[in-house]
Amino acid sequence: MVSLLAGAGVFAADRIFKKKVEEGSIAEGTTFLKNLVTVKKSHNSGFVMNKADDKPKFVLITSSLILGMVVANYLSTLGKKRQGIKRFGLGMVIGGAASNLTDRAKNDEVTDYLTVTGKDKCVFNIADAAICLGSALAAIGEMFTKEKDDQE
Repeated sequence: MVSLLAGAGVFAADRIFKKKVEEGSIAEGTTFLKNLVTVKKSHNSGFVMNKADDKPKFVLITSSLILGMVVANYLSTLGKKRQGIKRFGLGMVIGGAASNLTDRAKNDEVTDYLTVTGKDKCVFNIADAAICLGSALAAIGEMFTKEKDDQE
């Protein structure tokens, strides 16, 4: 249940922040986290760093298939013990991927809006950050589950 809330929270936070950046109620140049992160609006029609940006339908279909695989992995954890960390991480990935996929389906591009202050080449959004963090948590959860299962 907590994992579903994490995914829903990521989805909602990203959608709200994207809307505020797009409408200008959060201005470019605004900083957060003690000036660590700066708002910089960008649109990405490809994968990471605009890879395949000239093929938005391919990116949409591929992203949809990957999200489907993540959802299947998440569903495989239900009802199993010692899957909490992995399930929580996968919930975050699903929330982030669903938000970015919503952008792609509506606009053929994803709105990115954050950059590490002073590192302007890499622009990302809350969904991207959740996908990275969630993937790391899922991998850690998988490692510990396998280790414990091997010991039994």
